[in-house]
Amino acid sequence: MFHTCPNAASDIGRWSCHGLVGRARGRCRPRRALRPLLGAVVCDASDVLVADNDLQGNLTAPYLLTGTATAQTRFTANKGVEQIDGWLVATVPGAVTDGVYDFGNLLYLSGQRIRVTKVIRKLAAGTCDVRLDADSASAGGSALAATTAVQTTTLASALSVDGTADPVRLHAHVLGAAGAQDLEVQFAYQVVS
Repeated sequence: MFHTCPNAASDIGRWSCHGLVGRARGRCRPRRALRPLLGAVVCDASDVLVADNDLQGNLTAPYLLTGTATAQTRFTANKGVEQIDGWLVATVPGAVTDGVYDFGNLLYLSGQRIRVTKVIRKLAAGTCDVRLDADSASAGGSALAATTAVQTTTLASALSVDGTADPVRLHAHVLGAAGAQDLEVQFAYQVVS
């Protein structure tokens, strides 16, 4: 035999009813705050870096894991909002010729893996193509055209750069420069581990 809760149906989620007759005699009281769920990841962030063996031994589903599913990885796309951890930024004032250019904020990737997800670039005049190089070789993908219009490209396949074993030298590589002036290029990255 159960008691009927006097609280409105819309309030049921906020009330805990103990309605066994003869035991709790139909008490209704406000629910306590939800306790953390053991063995579950509860987070409203759009993108979460999982580290320090948080998911070791657990199945990766239903999360979308990027990179190799290891004890340190990242799951994304659970909220549909992109997460950017940093930008590799190169600025080349004046005439831009074919060759490699340093990033002002990061020369070597050491002890981490990153995935490059987006490229933004612009010239004051002329045209050229730009790509990301790691240790004097392409980090992957095709070189992207830069013109006088600001262009943003979200990469269909992210570029992976692994500096966990040894430091990796990073460069912006300019190809096919034709009258190019004042290059600004940014590569957006996510830290994988």
